Order: sequence, then structure tokens, then C-alpha cells
Amino acid sequence: MKRKVVVLLVLLLSITALSVYAAVPLFFEKHKDLESVRVTLNGNLITGDVPPFIIEGRTVIPLREVSQELGLLVQWNQKKDQVQIYKPSVNMVVINEALNRDNNKTIVEPQRTFKQGAEYQLVIYAEVDHVPTSQSFDSKIVLVSPKGEEVHSFFKNDSNYFSTNKNSSFKVRNLVAKGTFTELGDYKLLFKMKDFDSSNYVTLAEKVLTVE
Repeated sequence: MKRKVVVLLVLLLSITALSVYAAVPLFFEKHKDLESVRVTLNGNLITGDVPPFIIEGRTVIPLREVSQELGLLVQWNQKKDQVQIYKPSVNMVVINEALNRDNNKTIVEPQRTFKQGAEYQLVIYAEVDHVPTSQSFDSKIVLVSPKGEEVHSFFKNDSNYFSTNKNSSFKVRNLVAKGTFTELGDYKLLFKMKDFDSSNYVTLAEKVLTVE
């Protein structure tokens, strides 16, 4: 019981853009001594196996769900009987190597604004720091359309593991995506990593590509 409570819940006295509203989820039918609350983070509702509640005037919320929303990774350390939280630092560079049909030359430059209908050949370089050493991490980079649809994955496989070195970091190089920007608006390049002991991928970095 101790582990379950520690892993899933954390007491937060104040978080920016965190608001609490009264509600009565089904969980509290079995725990009538607890006062339920509705918690949103940046407008997104926080839910979990154990919903947020108030006890003795303090608000308790699910640690993993809040951490994932904030771009944090949560790991349970069995030997130390403690929760470890990591905030990876991701430096992601996006290069467009699209062919210029006017002069038949390849343009190699960091580019964030594109014309609708333009062809692209995006090359991604990324370096991830501040993650545990001697471990493998399931990571992926995806391109998401303005409608929120995934239009390209920079990996062929669903699971792509990268191992950290002694400096608690790893690098991802020369990932290429080819296609055409068909929609107006903001496309997003998302770097995601699977959380410890979870099937969820956490977004650690984001680049916006605007199509006009």
C-alpha cells in the first residue's frame, strides 16, 4: 500500500497554471471519507488510477500523470524505496534539404516557415541529456499535422531504443522525412520517450513548422 501511494500520488502546494474544481468521480463511492477535486494542468484534465482528492485540507494528485503532462519521467527505485523524477533536456535541430526546382540545387538550412504544397526533406539531429546512465530508452520523433494527425514517423519500428553513456546522454542523428506540406497552419515535430513502467510516451521537446 505504501508503494502504491508513493508512486501514484504527490502533494503539491502550488503549480503554475494548476486549477482545482470540485467533482465527484466514481472512485469516491468506495472512499467517502475523502473529498474529491477536479484538477487541470494547462487546460488538460488530470486523471489516473487514483483520482485527485483532498485530505486534511491538502490536495493530493497522481504523480505520474502530472509528471507526464509536464514532460517529466517517473521511475520507482525498489532498492531505495523511493520515487525518482527526471527532466530530460532535448536539443533538437531541424534542417530542410528540399530541392529548389528553379536552379536544381539543394537548399540546406534551418527552416521554420513553408509554403502550402511545398515539398520537404527534413533531417533531424537530437541530443538528450539528464537521463539515467546505463539504461535504454524507447524514443520516437513524429510529425503531426495542424489537425493533430500523425503524418510521419522518423523511425521504421514502433520501438526504438537508445542507450545512455557515462555522461547520462545519447544522440540521434540523420533522421530523414520526405513529403509535402498539404495543410495550412502549424505542423509539430515531437520528440517522445516512453515513461518508466508505463506504456505512455512523454513529449520532451517540440518544434513548430508553420505552413502559410
